[in-house]
Amino acid sequence: MHQIGYITFEAQKSPKIFADCISWIASSLSEFGLAGVDITGLIKFLKGGLANSNAAVRSASVQTFGVLRVLLGPGEGFSSSARKN
Repeated sequence: MHQIGYITFEAQKSPKIFADCISWIASSLSEFGLAGVDITGLIKFLKGGLANSNAAVRSASVQTFGVLRVLLGPGEGFSSSARKN
């Protein structure tokens, strides 16, 4: 997914739509994998979701981080890149 897609999702004013967009990302990642995905950009985008005031958006972001963790596997790479940005 390109960076422009993240900007489009962040532009949604409705928290319900924003949460649905993040959930869609999670389901797409679990179905199709990480091929072609900018992991660093996705992590930055999901951090914005974690900072959102709406609980559904935060929950969808945590769910997507979980999918990323499953796909990337255990190791320092995931946690260190999530903490750096």
